[in-house]
Amino acid sequence: MRLLERQSGPAYGLVSMVGFAVLLFACGGSTDSATTSSSSAPVESTTSTTVDPTFAAGERYAEVVASSNCARALYSMSGPNFEASAEERWSGEWNYSEDLYFGAFKAEVLSNAKILSDTLLQAVSDLGSYDWPSDVQEPIDGLITQMLDEAAVYAAFSKLNSIKELRDWEWPNVDGENYAGVIRAKLGLPSNVNDETNYCEKIFG
Repeated sequence: MRLLERQSGPAYGLVSMVGFAVLLFACGGSTDSATTSSSSAPVESTTSTTVDPTFAAGERYAEVVASSNCARALYSMSGPNFEASAEERWSGEWNYSEDLYFGAFKAEVLSNAKILSDTLLQAVSDLGSYDWPSDVQEPIDGLITQMLDEAAVYAAFSKLNSIKELRDWEWPNVDGENYAGVIRAKLGLPSNVNDETNYCEKIFG
């Protein structure tokens, strides 16, 4: 029996790799104090802190989407990795079975689809609870809708229960507008966010 040929295309091509770096900057003020002799009245120290709303929003956005970006990367790698290992597992074909194949696929690919769905929903909740600058709110709203649609698709995909359901699966169309790129540009964030080595590894622990 030949190895099962999985449907190519959107199963892993659907995932558009969006750049995702987290910028962690500390904004602080300065404190000046003056001390006089014991006979003089003390001078009160003052602290002044000014936070640029756009900078603060950029920090928050990068923080919110970090996990979902890493989950997307994890999912996008799991399919090709599974296919590569499948060749070794059943290279002789004599020990291949559809049940074994689907069991491995469910553990290695569908489980990552569930992780992606969950992190997208968390990102939607966090994005919706922040007071974004007015010029960013529209693409944020578009991204929230897009993430909700994606989360529903990956949740449904993760619940497939058989090799027949996998064969019959058809990916629904999801809005492919690059809202994330627009948001990053407006908030002054770099487009490639995964510059830090092992960043996603630290996200997932």
